[in-house]
Amino acid sequence: INAEYMGEFNWILKMDSDANLYAIVPIDTVNNGIPPPPPIELKALREFTEDLGLDVGLNQPQANAPYLGLSNQGATCYMNSLLQSLFMSPEFRRGVYEWRWDINEHGPLEDCIPAQLQKLFARLQMNTQTGVETRDLTKSFQWDSGNSFEQHDVQEFCRVLFDAIEQTCRGTKTEHLITDLYEGLSASYVRCSECKYESLREERWLDLCLTVKNKFDKIYCDSLEKALQVYLKPEYLTGSNQYSCEVCGKKTDATKGTKFIRLPKLLSLILNRFAFDYMTMRREKLDDFVSFPFILNMNNYMAGYEGIKGKVNDEPDEKAFSMSTGGVRDRIAKMEAQKKEQSTDTTKTKNAATAAGKASNQTRTFLDEIRQKKKMTGGVQSEGGNGIDVVIYSKNEEEIANPGFIEATIHPLGADTPPRTGGPPPPPPKIDAAIIKAMLGAPDPPVIAIPKIGAPPPPPPQIDPSLIQAVMGISVEEQLMYQGTPQEAPATEKKTASTQKEEEEAITQEEPTGRDKDTSYFVSHKQEKFTLDGVRVSETGQTEEEVRQKQEAAREKAAAEKEERRLKAIEEREKQIKQYLEEGPEVYELYAILIHSGGAYGGHYFAFIRSFEDGKWYNFNDRSVTELDEEEIPSRVFGGGKMSNAYMLLYRRVDENKPEKIPEEVIPSYIRAKVEEERKLAREEEERRREVMRTVTLKVFYKLESRGIPGRLDDTLEMMKLRAMEFFGIQTDPQNVRLRHYNAPTDAGLEGLEDKELMTLEKLHIHNGKTLLLEEREPGAEWPKYDAEAITLKLAVWPPSEDRIMLHARKSWILVELVGAIAQATGILADNLLMFRKHVISGISRASELNVIEAGHCELTNLRLFDGTVLYVEERDNAVEKYMRGKWDREFERESYRVEIRYNDPRATDANADEFTRRVDMDTRDPLDKLKTKICEDLELNPSEIILRRTGKLGIEIKELNQTIQGTGLSNGSCVWVGFGRPATKGQITLSFFLCRLSPHGKDNQMFEFEPLFDLPIDENKTASEVTEIVRRQMKEDKGIELKDEQSLRLREKVSDRVNRVYREIPMKLQAIFEGRQVAVEIFDHEVPVLSTAREHVAFVRLWDPETYDLSAPFEIVIDRTKSLKHLAERICEKQSVIPLANILIHKVINLGNFSRFDPISGKWEDGLNDHDTLASNPFYVSNDSSVFIVRDRTKDIRQPTEDEIRLFGISANRSVPKRVSSDAKFASMSTKYGGTVKEKSLKIHIKKKDDEANADAKKEEKQAADKIIQEQPVQQNNNGQQKEENGPSFFEPLI
Repeated sequence: INAEYMGEFNWILKMDSDANLYAIVPIDTVNNGIPPPPPIELKALREFTEDLGLDVGLNQPQANAPYLGLSNQGATCYMNSLLQSLFMSPEFRRGVYEWRWDINEHGPLEDCIPAQLQKLFARLQMNTQTGVETRDLTKSFQWDSGNSFEQHDVQEFCRVLFDAIEQTCRGTKTEHLITDLYEGLSASYVRCSECKYESLREERWLDLCLTVKNKFDKIYCDSLEKALQVYLKPEYLTGSNQYSCEVCGKKTDATKGTKFIRLPKLLSLILNRFAFDYMTMRREKLDDFVSFPFILNMNNYMAGYEGIKGKVNDEPDEKAFSMSTGGVRDRIAKMEAQKKEQSTDTTKTKNAATAAGKASNQTRTFLDEIRQKKKMTGGVQSEGGNGIDVVIYSKNEEEIANPGFIEATIHPLGADTPPRTGGPPPPPPKIDAAIIKAMLGAPDPPVIAIPKIGAPPPPPPQIDPSLIQAVMGISVEEQLMYQGTPQEAPATEKKTASTQKEEEEAITQEEPTGRDKDTSYFVSHKQEKFTLDGVRVSETGQTEEEVRQKQEAAREKAAAEKEERRLKAIEEREKQIKQYLEEGPEVYELYAILIHSGGAYGGHYFAFIRSFEDGKWYNFNDRSVTELDEEEIPSRVFGGGKMSNAYMLLYRRVDENKPEKIPEEVIPSYIRAKVEEERKLAREEEERRREVMRTVTLKVFYKLESRGIPGRLDDTLEMMKLRAMEFFGIQTDPQNVRLRHYNAPTDAGLEGLEDKELMTLEKLHIHNGKTLLLEEREPGAEWPKYDAEAITLKLAVWPPSEDRIMLHARKSWILVELVGAIAQATGILADNLLMFRKHVISGISRASELNVIEAGHCELTNLRLFDGTVLYVEERDNAVEKYMRGKWDREFERESYRVEIRYNDPRATDANADEFTRRVDMDTRDPLDKLKTKICEDLELNPSEIILRRTGKLGIEIKELNQTIQGTGLSNGSCVWVGFGRPATKGQITLSFFLCRLSPHGKDNQMFEFEPLFDLPIDENKTASEVTEIVRRQMKEDKGIELKDEQSLRLREKVSDRVNRVYREIPMKLQAIFEGRQVAVEIFDHEVPVLSTAREHVAFVRLWDPETYDLSAPFEIVIDRTKSLKHLAERICEKQSVIPLANILIHKVINLGNFSRFDPISGKWEDGLNDHDTLASNPFYVSNDSSVFIVRDRTKDIRQPTEDEIRLFGISANRSVPKRVSSDAKFASMSTKYGGTVKEKSLKIHIKKKDDEANADAKKEEKQAADKIIQEQPVQQNNNGQQKEENGPSFFEPLI
């Protein structure tokens, strides 16, 4: 739907399940009787969404489909498509069933891939569920939920799955299942041109990947036959690329190519639609047109390239790469040229005018209508108004402005379409919808917009049926079938525009004004009748049943013709197969097409598969399985401008022994037993669900008391009546008690049910929660008759209250009669009576007056006064108020602007201090100053000592008190946090200050300790030094912290438990501060060095001992990011003397929050003597004041951590720890765990039993190596038996 309308309407999908027709219509049009747009078939709507790669909930399982779908776990459509193709391959399915599971050899059943594949196929075959789950299978892959949301290539999944099956089945009788069915054999050869010696190398394959487009060689394969020919086409080795022939003993010209030796029973062909564009350095999907046959004669390719009969042109084609996507415009040009050759001279002249940008009269009229509104945004023109909205998409405005382009879009190319002057229009020629969509630049269909409520729409305008056929795929015949052929009115009965306008004005004058002017629509259109599917009956004079019978007959005729065409196509293919078999046995029949819909970086997979049981094609789209018309396949999967096209083709070799239906007895007994148990449980669950669905509770009223009466849908109404009498304790003859429908809000009894007591609740359409009334009568008395014309109106009399007066009226009353009844019920004189109805317009409640002068003779139904409608009544006090707004109108307006604001009590000392327990009613048009005043009056506080914040304690402070509540965004139920403090003014920002200290013995990933100080409003134009002086004074006044003269402060940005930027001597507003920003205050015993330039930064350094993993306390340095790594090492040496400059290796901490002292083991270390790379570039990329560097001595080897250290310091299982790292050369080849090139995640299927065995062996070897390293590590001791300290006191923090 055009996004322009999405904000104005609430749309629904309206369905006629019998006719299988759908229409997308706004809710307002349904509520007000406006006819819906012409419906379309569900099939067309589903095809359109599939072409876009979208799932809008239309792919529901077909009720009579003989196959089941597979549930999508998140992004497993690629897996579902392949699994369905394998299931529909009886040779593969039977082979899977023949495999037998052994717990000793294959492990637990839930971890065995072939066993789970057996169970999945058994579930699909035995029809246990509506949508079969694949979680058991993916669990056997050792996948978690995250793997289910990773989309992969279906070819990649096929190869990985086949490899896992082969490994598991090795050593069994089915170990050759994959190779027997899918493996082909080719030979790569090099043939010497002189001695004719041929060097061969055999290659085995499970699928053939064929070229769609090769930009380097300028090859475009628009058919499968051409792609196979290009695959076999040899390469000639000449010139500098000559072949070194062993026989000739020299370099000679040669031919290099491929030829088929043996083809598999099931042939898998991949159309390589994914490529890498080296111009844009991005992946791209090739949506180009590629055709393929249903019967493939591979005999033609078994003799190599030279033996191919009827070769197609496979030379480079520059023209194919100058076209738009798929060569669509080029094919259109060819179509136009063919039309010109076949048409008359008159048609040629017509085409020449169109090509020159001259449109026909019909097209010019259409363009003039479009340009009336002059809506053009981003290449979109739309015709708004009350009629049908046609949106034309194009990539540039020149095409939109070119009448010839519109002419080619609306009318068939080269067709001379005369304007309609009478009689039914001629059927338009066929147009490929994909071509039209490609010309339009987007696959969206025209949007049929419904007029807004408030103005009566004119009769729907006529739209050229060829446009609807081209874009929506609905033929002219189908349009006439759905809508009925319009009958042209006699010339004498046609009304001119002026006559029509006069009649409409006359109708409008009879109806009420203002909001009730809508009722004129019901008067002027009440003669028109529409069925559920949008068929207009009044124009043809046919009843709804006659139209439906006509449609059903047309559908049956179309179905019979389609079946006849299908049988004829099968017969023709059988003849073709016999003809090809005369050439050899390599004849293949297409049985599955795996389709990718989307782009290079994502999309959706589904499959078209031919059943070997009934010969029909089915669309397998996750849970949905629907029958497919074979005639539609080429237009839906060949590509050419569509995002949905064939990607993987599966062919079966034609054999005399055709596949037979696999009986359930072939399924292994251990699998069949499990599936039978599942089926039994599913039946029991379904019975329980149905039982619950058939259980109802009716709400029965008796003398204003209500009770819930339990029952079942198959209970009779009499049984429910007796049960209700028992509940209410009624001891009387049941003949004098009845149940009737009841409207509880109006306390009005509706239709009686005393003559239907022997019918069941289900037949009476009485379901759960239905409201009924239990009534008694005197013996011998008659039941009062139900008056269908009676309605009950509720009267709300001024002043406002919860009380309502119930007024009984009739639908046929006119407004004057209603006024008299209201005057009698309320005691207000009719002349002074004002009546209003309440309306909500754009969220604002307003009153519309029911004016007796303007609408006094209108019936209540036409005024939209129905049962339960509330009327607001007041008395006009004097003549002065006659021309003023009513009191109810003003009250509704105040009600619309009235909001309740919640706030907390800052005086509370317990945990409730921040809970919003207090409330105040405000008008959203009031200023915030009034809100603050009311809050302070309620709390008895001084406004100058109170701070208001939005939503909570950490919310934005409310400063500009002259703004209105509505302008601030506060709405009903909004929370305002109230706290003590100095309120900020405009231009000030309240910051939260924290005292910051270096942690003496903190965690590896936490170097600082913080203590909250206070919140302080700061002028955003002040510099850091000016703010520092304010903070110094505030610390003394509020916290009693008085600094010495030699002590200094520094302000830094606080982020969580770390510090970031140092605030410079520029205005604070230029340093990314905002409301509530946390600022760290550092205290130094010396003068803090000033960062004079923007390139200078503060960094922290910690020394790391690779033998003990000890870390030193952090110390601070100032570095220049434009200088080299050697500059950093020199600054480090100024602060420490443990490691000399020549021995310094530096590692940068990427994420301090996740840092551990074990990270440097596998980290990337840089040489401190590096005088080439700057700090601002690779590898450190210093850009702020939060850098943390780890420094070690290059002369010390890194020790392997022990098991106790790994356990004690919580090294996670996924943290990689090398077995042995002892040289800097190894570090140079390693990358950081956060750096390096991120590779696309590959698809993996793990075989649990084999992985467990391999992991056990690896862990055993790793433990032995670690024990050996620890035993060989020397320990130096002094005379007292204690470890010797060679360098004096340790500069490092101990490990424990």
